[in-house]
Amino acid sequence: MANVVRCLGKYNGAFTRENYTMAKRAIRYLIGTKHLGLVYRPIQTPPLLHAFSDADHAMCKDTSRSATGFVLQLGGCTWMWKSKQQGRVTTNTCASELIAASDCVDNLMWARQLLGEQVQDQRQVAAVP
Repeated sequence: MANVVRCLGKYNGAFTRENYTMAKRAIRYLIGTKHLGLVYRPIQTPPLLHAFSDADHAMCKDTSRSATGFVLQLGGCTWMWKSKQQGRVTTNTCASELIAASDCVDNLMWARQLLGEQVQDQRQVAAVP
């Protein structure tokens, strides 16, 4: 949903019929899944920090920029995520994925520092698949 909201947000000033259809589809999805939710029960003791990143090369038809997304999980529970358009145009998928991984690692380092100060020290190396 974060990516859908990001995409629709670009057209706030000039909504088209296609954008309206996309918004209706997103609302139908939310209505149909309102009984679902995120359950926060650690499945690991101690809870480990995991990160996942992905990119969609040249996703934007207007600017040819890629989309970046990542998810951070603590103990198997999603607690941080982000979806945004990359700040530069890349020439290939590998470059897009590297930018996404770099953004993910920046946030992962911040999260490790926060957890070290608040909850527990994350001494184990976090892998970004």
